[in-house]
Amino acid sequence: MNQKVLIVDDDIVVGTMLRFALEDKYNVATTTSAVSAFEYLSNKKVNLILLDIKMPHINGIEALEEINKIDPNVDVIMMTANLSNENKAKAKILGAYGFITKPFDLNELREYVDRALSKNDV
Repeated sequence: MNQKVLIVDDDIVVGTMLRFALEDKYNVATTTSAVSAFEYLSNKKVNLILLDIKMPHINGIEALEEINKIDPNVDVIMMTANLSNENKAKAKILGAYGFITKPFDLNELREYVDRALSKNDV
């Protein structure tokens, strides 16, 4: 349980649900804004970020740009209810590991997170 996952979603319910779904296997932290995620990343090493695209003030695409500056090696899975082709293209260009659409199946989410984190163990 030494791998750390940061969940960034302005919806506290979603963040809490994801934390409960992953905390049996990973060290999980949650934040509700991009700014608090930047602060967290400036002080702690994270292996994977689950990042909501639609957030107030700084959206997930803008946040991904800043995350790349703070830690270019961290993998980011983008989360959204509506994935536009424009956002998908931007996120891919910025190096997003992948995408998951809300509402998600928690088993699929766990498998996706496992895959993303296991590639770092090779």
